[in-house]
Amino acid sequence: MVERAGAVGRTRPFWPGAAILALMTVFAAGANAAPDRPNVVIVIMDDVGFADLGSYGSEIETPTIDGLAENGLRYTNFTVTGVCSPSRAALLTGLNHHSAGVGHASDIPQEARGYLGEIHDDVTTLPEVLHAEGYATMMVGKWHLVNGVHRTAEGPYDEWPTGRGFDHYYGFLASHTSQWTPHDLWEGATPVEAPSDGTYYFPDAMTDRALEMLEEHRESSPNQPFFLYYSTPAAHAPHHTKPEDRAKYAGRFDRGYDVSRAERLARQQAIGLVPEDARLAPYYPGVIPFEELSDEQRLVSTRLQENYAAYLDNMDQNVGRVVAWLAEHGELENTILLVMSDNGGSREAYPNGTTNQGRFFSQFGETHEQRMSELSLVGGPDSYPNYPLGWMQASNTPFKLSKASVHGGGVRSPLIVHWPAGGVENGGLRKQLHHVNDVAPTLLELLQIEHPSNRAETRIVPMEGTSFAYSLTDAETPTRKLEQYYEMEGNRAIYSRGWKLVSWHPDEEPYLDYPWELYNLDQDPTEWMDLAASMPEKVAELEQVFAAAALRYDVLPIDDRWFNARTEFTSAEPAQISLADGAGPLNPLAEAPRLAMRSWSIKARFSRSQGDEGVLVAMGDIYSGYALFLQGGRAHFVSNLFGDETLLSSSATLPEGAMEVEVEFDHDGTLAAMLRGGLWNRYRFLGGEIRLKVDGVDVAEARLPTGPPVLIWEGLDVGLDRGSPVTHAYTPPFDFEGLLEDVTFDLR
Repeated sequence: MVERAGAVGRTRPFWPGAAILALMTVFAAGANAAPDRPNVVIVIMDDVGFADLGSYGSEIETPTIDGLAENGLRYTNFTVTGVCSPSRAALLTGLNHHSAGVGHASDIPQEARGYLGEIHDDVTTLPEVLHAEGYATMMVGKWHLVNGVHRTAEGPYDEWPTGRGFDHYYGFLASHTSQWTPHDLWEGATPVEAPSDGTYYFPDAMTDRALEMLEEHRESSPNQPFFLYYSTPAAHAPHHTKPEDRAKYAGRFDRGYDVSRAERLARQQAIGLVPEDARLAPYYPGVIPFEELSDEQRLVSTRLQENYAAYLDNMDQNVGRVVAWLAEHGELENTILLVMSDNGGSREAYPNGTTNQGRFFSQFGETHEQRMSELSLVGGPDSYPNYPLGWMQASNTPFKLSKASVHGGGVRSPLIVHWPAGGVENGGLRKQLHHVNDVAPTLLELLQIEHPSNRAETRIVPMEGTSFAYSLTDAETPTRKLEQYYEMEGNRAIYSRGWKLVSWHPDEEPYLDYPWELYNLDQDPTEWMDLAASMPEKVAELEQVFAAAALRYDVLPIDDRWFNARTEFTSAEPAQISLADGAGPLNPLAEAPRLAMRSWSIKARFSRSQGDEGVLVAMGDIYSGYALFLQGGRAHFVSNLFGDETLLSSSATLPEGAMEVEVEFDHDGTLAAMLRGGLWNRYRFLGGEIRLKVDGVDVAEARLPTGPPVLIWEGLDVGLDRGSPVTHAYTPPFDFEGLLEDVTFDLR
């Protein structure tokens, strides 16, 4: 890259007017970008609802983002797909999410073209296009656009960030991770092990790395424009927070979610974000008025919301560090900076919230007593919390439902556009409806970059989004987005010229059993007055529009299962798998032996001297998992079922020399044919007897209510326990000090 002399900051205005744009040159791949071409920074939040930012009505303090809104634009009718991976795919490709290949969360690939869990080879991404135009490209945070099978140290890396156009990447590939001890942390394609001593906090660390990338770029190529994709984990569960951030919100939510919703709506109406006659959506299923909760239930509810607010507050602090760097180095004026969320507030918890979300995903149940006993842990490394559904509704004020629905609560997102050098109005509101797949076309239009027709030798699918560049300087022109379909887990909707046809079905209920609802969004943006019964002709008309879109954009066949039911997470085939000392971490979705819903044994062969101890094999973390280890001269096996530990220990001291230690589990359930949704009910009853053996002799036994959880997020290690420990009985990594020959899994 040839560097140009001059000031570090590129602050010359870059106006979208035709006279200036006519002077721009479209550069071939690899050429230098024009020195006055704007930088691009996209901040994408996770599971943050329409009403969670101060500038969108919240009482949570987000001064950095609010400042961007006050000096930029707020869009009031911006929509996303309803779930994280699909929104990110649409954002980075300019396509509908099924067209890109990401019809649902990328963790579990399906066979249909619209649900592969990765962006198709015949699709190009925004970072690829910008990189070819001479931009430096960098990313930090959550990717979630490579399927679980491909999240291994051996690759393939084609769909990782550095395989999709980013020069530099630091972050995690999965949907979520511990913020204290990330189980899935990468620098480029190199695994990174974060310290487990309590000094590491991912939101701060990813921002540190973003600033390092920016500083390194400034020093090496100060006149080359850059694209930073800042993909924060906030506020996806687990809501891991620093004590000082939690302390700031102590007592602030004691009046409850009903008061918060009403006050947020009033602020939104005063700002002009929603009409003055907008009404709050009815309660989400399972939510009851805050005043009807017991004193202890209110305590749990408000504590979990205080923790959520602390997470968002910290996110804003870290975004503030990036904005401060841009301002300090003269880059803020000529940076197109966008802030948005990937979907609405999350329903992935019980009505009263959860202190360990693994219980919810495995449908194992969580009692009020468990929440109370774990309340002091909330936010720290021994918790995995998500907030109650009542506070989820406050996040999504005033809209219906939640993440994974395609009503407003799932798909309505904040969108802030800040670009002083582009003539963007300070504090302006834009009411034109647009969708997340419109972002890439907008940016390419503003930058005067043509979307390529080929990727390598493959013909590229053209973008399907509609640029909203026209709206940056025009608040009055009607939206150019005339039609947009939505589909997520069988929840369907079509927007067409002001009308919205939408449906919702409960989990594990056939989507076709639930009727369409019809709304005139121009008059009823909060989807309150269902007109379907009185306008059957309009329903029939829009149903055909949806059917045509579903056929055109690879939506079919519609898969109406929610996340948990999209795979059995196990194989019916018997298997024997041997692993050597040091193996791991093995991806739980792709590489690690799957023990759920079956009988199994684990046998470790090793030699030890007196005093040798350590982990023989471990999978999971302090939230759920299992470990076989030696300590104090004895053999131990621990099953951690969402914080409830069952420990088996040999009574006698182990001899020196070669030996075998085995743990064997025999379930007493029945692997009957899976009925609709029956996987999870069936799984919960696969309890059985577990035995610990030394050289073939039983030394301890117990009954487990179930085998290892279906969903264990941290991978499998042999000879140590990386990251978060399965149990606090030892301190990680607790490397085995003897000679470990192998560990063999026998899956029956």
